[in-house]
Amino acid sequence: MDGQIIDIRGHRAEYRCAFEDFVQLYRRTFTDPAEAEDPAGWEERLDRHFDPPEPTTHLLVAGQNLKGADCQLWGGLVFEHYRLSGCGLMTYVAVDPEHRGKGVAKTLTQTAIQTLHDAARAEGKPLRMVFGEAEDPRKVNASRAAIDPSMRLKVLVALGAKWVNIPYVQPKLLGGSGRCRSLLLLAFDWQGSPSPQADGAAVVDFLREFYQCLEMPRPDEDVEFAGMIRAVPSELVLKELPMER
Repeated sequence: MDGQIIDIRGHRAEYRCAFEDFVQLYRRTFTDPAEAEDPAGWEERLDRHFDPPEPTTHLLVAGQNLKGADCQLWGGLVFEHYRLSGCGLMTYVAVDPEHRGKGVAKTLTQTAIQTLHDAARAEGKPLRMVFGEAEDPRKVNASRAAIDPSMRLKVLVALGAKWVNIPYVQPKLLGGSGRCRSLLLLAFDWQGSPSPQADGAAVVDFLREFYQCLEMPRPDEDVEFAGMIRAVPSELVLKELPMER
């Protein structure tokens, strides 16, 4: 793709137009209150540094004239670095309909993974895994979604996503409506070459830190969380995404 890719972490005020345009695009793209968080919380998280288990939050924006008041936003990607577990999470990627199919999401994803590698290296740790989430087309009503869940999974497959096949329950998001049980946990290609296997310990460590950040300091005492963790094998085989309803 032609155009700019900018990480506006620490520079949100300089890219206010691009940030506000992304918030509007995000609201149009993620309409389920259970899986959407209040973007008002991004402002402080992009501007400040927090200690773990709070992640380091980044926002990549793509387009032209991104600093200007007449910026042209093509898309954006919010992602987080969970430093205790050494993992990343792609939280929200959204591309303007006029710019879909032009490589914007792929470039955003590749840039985010490289940024996570750089951040992990600065911490003196390897990047263990990069996760994502998507609606399970077997559990959601496609007519109520802004984008058909099966179509979204096809896009994620093209971006290198695989399925972490566990009974995944997303913790309650800040500003969300509660835990979400209709999502798939995904793993992106963080190694530079596709691999069907992943370290189950990395999955467990990430999920524990994710819950500690969003819900509770001792998630292992929660029955639902403990059940999810027990279902994670030590050597995890990543699956193809389930496309069918």
